[in-house]
Amino acid sequence: MLTHFHGDHYFDIPFYLLNKSRSENKDVNIFCAKEGKSKINKIGNLAFPNSFKEVCNSLNLKYNFNDNFVVDNYKVKRLLLEHGKMKRAFGYIFSKDDICVGFTGDTSLCENVENLSRKCNYLFCDCMFVNGNSRHQGIDNLEYLSKKYPKCIFVVTHLEDETRQKLEKMKIKNVIVPDDGQIIVVK
Repeated sequence: MLTHFHGDHYFDIPFYLLNKSRSENKDVNIFCAKEGKSKINKIGNLAFPNSFKEVCNSLNLKYNFNDNFVVDNYKVKRLLLEHGKMKRAFGYIFSKDDICVGFTGDTSLCENVENLSRKCNYLFCDCMFVNGNSRHQGIDNLEYLSKKYPKCIFVVTHLEDETRQKLEKMKIKNVIVPDDGQIIVVK
């Protein structure tokens, strides 16, 4: 599931697809905006100019451009977010039984970030800077959201070192500042 098409979010897909082509399970589902297929083909042909098409043809590769879909019994809803000049950046809500988990990807504070905060038990959210801007949320946005939506547990992502250090010192009750590779158990 791709949130948007900045390099740090999708440039590794050709290598992922190459690895999948060498595995037993050839099923690949990519959930993204409509322009994603052509962007992935362009970057794939740059990475492997003589073999990317062959890699893709060896896979059961499917693209899904829908706003609502189901993955392994999880209902998924895609929401449009704001990320500076990036016109199509998305967040996702996964729901099953009585649990909702959201992911913002990169975003500024916007109406759909508030919708995610209101609906989700856990929200994995961008908090790159001390002060948010038109491209990324900041600690100021996180403080606002954590107070307004106390039932949501915010797991911060995309942190600058300074932001991480300040958040760790603040010890906000419903905010988790994870270590790299930390597993978050959703209950």
